[in-house]
Amino acid sequence: MKSLFADSKTNHIKLVYTLVDHILATEDNPAQWRHQLIESCIYNTQQAAQLSDDQLAMIYRAILIAKYVKYSYDELIPEFEHYQVRYRVDLEDEYTAGAVAY
Repeated sequence: MKSLFADSKTNHIKLVYTLVDHILATEDNPAQWRHQLIESCIYNTQQAAQLSDDQLAMIYRAILIAKYVKYSYDELIPEFEHYQVRYRVDLEDEYTAGAVAY
């Protein structure tokens, strides 16, 4: 049986991945990602220019995941709203039965 903490961590990671994937899909702008890598002093201009769009996307995705994994649930929800992420909530059978009974 999984611990509640493990389930909570798994759900948190799923939320982070959902948010990051949505950001990357809606803000598909390698030039902007390149600029942010330079501004953040992660790469210099020459190094950033040598990165392919796929490499930029992978690096930017890793940066966003590292950023959002530190957020609490309460901090993630406004980000979902800001980026207009649509998501579905699947309740497990016991929660659904409880909601119906209530």
